Amino acid sequence: MESLEPVHMKTIPVAHSTKSLPFIEHGLGHFQSYGSYGVWSAPKMRVVCEYLPVRSSMGAAGYDLYAAEDCTMDMASCAIINTGLQLEIPVGHYGKIEGLTSLAFKYNVVPFGGIIDEDYRGLVQVKLFNNGPRYRVNKGDRIAQLILHRYCVPTIEQVETLTT
Repeated sequence: MESLEPVHMKTIPVAHSTKSLPFIEHGLGHFQSYGSYGVWSAPKMRVVCEYLPVRSSMGAAGYDLYAAEDCTMDMASCAIINTGLQLEIPVGHYGKIEGLTSLAFKYNVVPFGGIIDEDYRGLVQVKLFNNGPRYRVNKGDRIAQLILHRYCVPTIEQVETLTT
């Protein structure tokens, strides 16, 4: 069996900057270390809300989002549901709104999969599409889930041709 090399810090210079950013080299590539947390630890997400987003289990990838108001959706219609939630997504991350399997399979209700940028501080709303019979959303119902992803912003280089 192969032995794993220890994780170590390495400084990589950044173009057009007098500072260098710390990266961690671990055999899977280089990952930038953001703020006070490391590659494998979780940052904090600050929220203002009535219904706290929660993960339904330790293995759940997403945080359940809840309706902050009642709404009735007619067949083949859509509605924008207020969650009453404001987020401060960690630096280097974005939020992706995804559906709940139970709503999709049982009731044919699915959300628009929107993106929430890390600098957005407004109210989070979810656009639901009802592809089934009349459906009632009650205040406090789970309506979607929020999944956080890390992202990178590469430098764009315009070229005449691409490498093959």
